[in-house]
Amino acid sequence: MIQSEDYIYSKSAVARMLNVAQSAVTRLEKWPINRPFDCSIIFVIVKGKRPRFWKKFDFLFHFADWRRSQSKELVVDRLMPNVFAVINEKKKSKYIATIRPDSITCNCEDYKNQVKFLAKAGVCKHGYAVLKNLGISKLSEYIKGNIYQQTLDNYKKQNAFKLTVMRTDAYSFAVQGSSTIHYCDLHPSIIKCSCTKYDTKKPNSEQFCTHGYAVLNYLGFTGNQQIKDYCLGFDWIVDDYNAEEEEFKRLNQAIEDEAEETDRLAAEREAIAAAQLAEEQDAKDCLFTAQSWSL
Repeated sequence: MIQSEDYIYSKSAVARMLNVAQSAVTRLEKWPINRPFDCSIIFVIVKGKRPRFWKKFDFLFHFADWRRSQSKELVVDRLMPNVFAVINEKKKSKYIATIRPDSITCNCEDYKNQVKFLAKAGVCKHGYAVLKNLGISKLSEYIKGNIYQQTLDNYKKQNAFKLTVMRTDAYSFAVQGSSTIHYCDLHPSIIKCSCTKYDTKKPNSEQFCTHGYAVLNYLGFTGNQQIKDYCLGFDWIVDDYNAEEEEFKRLNQAIEDEAEETDRLAAEREAIAAAQLAEEQDAKDCLFTAQSWSL
């Protein structure tokens, strides 16, 4: 069973760092020293080698680097905006990693041990596989670069193109997915959607769901500046729609008027044709009567 004292500072770690068998590591002790920011050093004896002292940092670096190297053979499959399945095809195993603003959690035993034994959990090999999938290699880069929010926004943008958008009036849209329909309303700085609740104090990027991005695409706002362009162009979005609606109504009225005029002319032609037919019939009747008298 893994204990807290040998979770990071272990004989197996020494064996990996020196590329020797674990059985060759005969002694490993933590020695406290009185130096700022360094609570201990590690005294190590390996068969066939001189005894040596290692800094705590060496083990911490190996702890992360070894997990990072193990992650190379793993396959990552995105299940949800913030949830990933990490698969080891050789071992036929699968674990679920979840990204958060300041961490990447996992349901594997290694991550559970990190939570149990470390003051602050780092990243397991499955988490490193997810980091690699996101284009980075370190948790510190992930946190400092606000990659969490960028990742969610990119996911929303990519999936927005799979949705069908229909405009119902100047401010409202129906957005249809494979099995659901959500309704979005335009506002000067946000697009509110029936799929979630919004806090207007949050950054703009958090105020647009996948359906909101679908509406932005429908309106012609794309690229990295699409939210900013939407906010700047909000007034003319509504004005143009209203102007188009008025023009549409005018054209419809013109079409209706033309149809009525066509119907009137057709009725007039039918009346004239009917009158002509009646006159011809009267003439035929008169001729028949005259012929009958002559007989």
